[in-house]
Amino acid sequence: MTDFEQRFWLLHEEGHIFLNTDSEIKADEYAFRLLVGTEFRSLKQMVEALNNLLDSSNPETEVRKNALMKIALDWDKNN
Repeated sequence: MTDFEQRFWLLHEEGHIFLNTDSEIKADEYAFRLLVGTEFRSLKQMVEALNNLLDSSNPETEVRKNALMKIALDWDKNN
């Protein structure tokens, strides 16, 4: 994992605890919200990190990538 991917993953796991949720999408969004405007280089980097970290054979992977893409696009539109 790259340093960025490690940071994203740790914040994702923190999201499960902080939000008291088992929702992967909510934990992904938590990590996104904490990283946006900090050390990340682009919104695309967020989605690529998720893509690199997840098992492509898992059907939930595409759902999570699409959800994060929507979150990123919404953020980009509003900022």
